[in-house]
Amino acid sequence: MDEFSVEKDTPSRDEARHELDDAVADLVLRFKPATLANNALDDAKLAASDAAGFLSGAGLPETSPRRRRNAIAILAGSGGALALVAIKLLGRKRR
Repeated sequence: MDEFSVEKDTPSRDEARHELDDAVADLVLRFKPATLANNALDDAKLAASDAAGFLSGAGLPETSPRRRRNAIAILAGSGGALALVAIKLLGRKRR
């Protein structure tokens, strides 16, 4: 066999073009702003649900480190916001 011969396992030009078209379409869909926004919204809802579960005694998710981290971030952010509001209210009462 010379360097220009085609092996049996090599896809045809049309098959390769079709695979490339599918891959590009998948990437365009994956990085479309609406898709990214929907994924972020789903992650935020899941994190809020996990944080609420923690506050109700269910604990943090054990199966997914990402979900656990996101729930902790929600709890920490909420705690920080609550502390700022408390500081602001106590500052007003002292005046």
